Amino acid sequence: MYTYSYMINGRSFAPQQDTPANRITWGGCITDMDTNTVIMSGNMTGQYFAAYGLYKNCFYNSVPAPNYLMNVVSGILEYTSTGYNTGFWAEPSIVGVAATDFDNLQALLDTTENWVQTAYIWGNYTIVVMPPAFPESGMSNPMLSYASATTIIGDKSLEYVQLRNLVQSWIGNQVTNQNWADLWLNEGIATFVYRSVIGQAYNIEWAECQAFSGNISLSQQTNAYGL
Repeated sequence: MYTYSYMINGRSFAPQQDTPANRITWGGCITDMDTNTVIMSGNMTGQYFAAYGLYKNCFYNSVPAPNYLMNVVSGILEYTSTGYNTGFWAEPSIVGVAATDFDNLQALLDTTENWVQTAYIWGNYTIVVMPPAFPESGMSNPMLSYASATTIIGDKSLEYVQLRNLVQSWIGNQVTNQNWADLWLNEGIATFVYRSVIGQAYNIEWAECQAFSGNISLSQQTNAYGL
């Protein structure tokens, strides 16, 4: 890994570990059993036999990003392509259902790219379906987003959940708030873009319903916790 310094009012500062301003490249090798598939938020650079049925899986991400976005997954997984730069990993028992729910993944990426008018810089967009015990509906990381198995139903009714994570490839991963106090910038702008893309990918009425529901939620939260 490497970090770089930045200038504020003529003074040089080195970004601190674990702050969003600390944008780095990363790489590494993970040794695991040959029965497992190892994937990382990076491009695979090689797989090598280690010993005793173990393989070393090596990855590298060349795009500087906040280090909290680095992730690694290992398990019995199968890959399915959904387009020229989209696809997903899932356990064999859920591949068929996930293939139905992720059928429009490439179209959603293309629609988002057109709306944002900025190219998708991460190469492939890949989702890994996590076990039902995964505590979030989804989580966006460069090149490897998480989706809980509880959102994979087989009828595309929760397809929009994955769109929210896809949008964060631009807002949150490519463009990031400088410190944790301003995390609302990531989430707020991503929500705006997400609802706008819903209007393009589906219809404006659904986007308006999402906004209306969000306003109700905001009102409930401010009433509960205060302004």
